[in-house]
Amino acid sequence: MKKIQSLKDIIEFNSSFKSAVNLYLSLNKPEKVKGYIPTKSSISVIGDYLENIISNKEQATLFVGPYGKGKSHLLLVLTAIISMDRTPENKKIIDELVKK
Repeated sequence: MKKIQSLKDIIEFNSSFKSAVNLYLSLNKPEKVKGYIPTKSSISVIGDYLENIISNKEQATLFVGPYGKGKSHLLLVLTAIISMDRTPENKKIIDELVKK
């Protein structure tokens, strides 16, 4: 059995988790959508928003949370789902997101 010298011997970061999101600069950038790591709560938020859009409900929401929790990335992904051109490449990106 190999002796553990440091935490990096047993802990590995997800390679998709790289950088901060800027809603203005990152809008509809496929790599930002691909890099999204959904959580249970973010899946719920996306589902609720899409249901409200389909049923044409108007609803305001306030996202509050600490720095780095993924609020901007969630909004970026939601905006991409709604507004990205429906090209075969973008469809593949959205399909990969749904699989996650």
